[in-house]
Amino acid sequence: MRDHSESQPLLKRLKRTRVVPLATTATSVLALASGAMLAFAMPEIIGDQSWTDLIKAAVIAAAATVTTFVVTRLAVEKGAPQAAIGMRGAAAVSVASIAVIGFGLFTATYAGLTMRETEQLRLQDYGREIAAYIDERALGAAEAGRVVPVLDAIVDDLGVKQECEAVNSCLSGRGFGGRGAVWRLLGEKRQRAEAVSAQVDEGETARTRAIGELNALLSDYQRVLTATDLDATKQRESLQSINARIGQELSALDQSVPTDLLSAYAFELRTPVVIAGARETSAKLTGLLSSYADGLDQTLRNAEIRDDRRPSFPAKAGVASTLSYLGHFLPIAAIVAVVELVFPISLWLYTLFALQARVARDDPDGDDDTLSPDSFSGLVSMKPIVDEASVQAKPEGRGRRAKSGREAV
Repeated sequence: MRDHSESQPLLKRLKRTRVVPLATTATSVLALASGAMLAFAMPEIIGDQSWTDLIKAAVIAAAATVTTFVVTRLAVEKGAPQAAIGMRGAAAVSVASIAVIGFGLFTATYAGLTMRETEQLRLQDYGREIAAYIDERALGAAEAGRVVPVLDAIVDDLGVKQECEAVNSCLSGRGFGGRGAVWRLLGEKRQRAEAVSAQVDEGETARTRAIGELNALLSDYQRVLTATDLDATKQRESLQSINARIGQELSALDQSVPTDLLSAYAFELRTPVVIAGARETSAKLTGLLSSYADGLDQTLRNAEIRDDRRPSFPAKAGVASTLSYLGHFLPIAAIVAVVELVFPISLWLYTLFALQARVARDDPDGDDDTLSPDSFSGLVSMKPIVDEASVQAKPEGRGRRAKSGREAV
């Protein structure tokens, strides 16, 4: 019978596919991930209004991907061995190249990923600042409004004094009443106080209206800020328009409080009164009017509006703006920093340490400053460094023992 085993071809074990070193794989994957993150980030920085902008973003991301991959590989495969054998400048150039490229990618990627949110945060912060500023100005205007009862008291007191002078000459002390020079002077002062009080009343009406408008504008600002049906451009335009109207109403609010008029009126009240032939009466009237001025001055000091600068509407967020909110977006910043900076520098350092250890083992006396050409391949693949003596001391495999046994026989 024919032996079928002789006609059958011998089966051979398939060759094992070459495993790509872990460090090489990680470097390639993270370079692609870095480029992908940059591709998402760049449209926020350079804009995405047209296909040209998107093409620009894609080209920049592709160039950055290739650059970071090549620089990292060169620094690890060329710079680290040279630094390990003591070549001056190799370490500085390697770390500096990784750090510069990594920092550039970090700032661009982080800024692009957080720019839209930073814009919203800046607009929200401005909303709070302008609301606090309006509250302060409104409070100062309300304090100034307390001058109204002071003016009313002045008008009433002058009216009483004028009537008293007409009945029994209570200020002049001459005769038993009458409408002389003192009576006429009191009438003039009362009419002047009434005119000032009327202007202050008009200002109070304007103040109330301005505060109502400002509150409504603040509500509109918050409504537009939280609207989801507006894009960033339309939202900013609407908020700028509201901000301009807020500025107009703030000017109206400041003008509603006639502080200059009140200050001038207080100065006018302090002007000495001179009545011919009546020095004592003149002194009484001067003291009376000065007491009115003291009351007005005290009220105006309490209602003094602080001269703080009004908050400025924020410009559109840029890269520097996003860095000021680094703490707010700390998780995103940390992840980007790990990909762009921590990993490549760590890989370079671990490679350098391993090479330095190999140099110290192979050349303890420093007689030979060269490394074998293939000494770095095991480091890139992250395989442990095995001492040759330990390899020789290991027991031989089962196949070798069997072979040696047959040879002995």
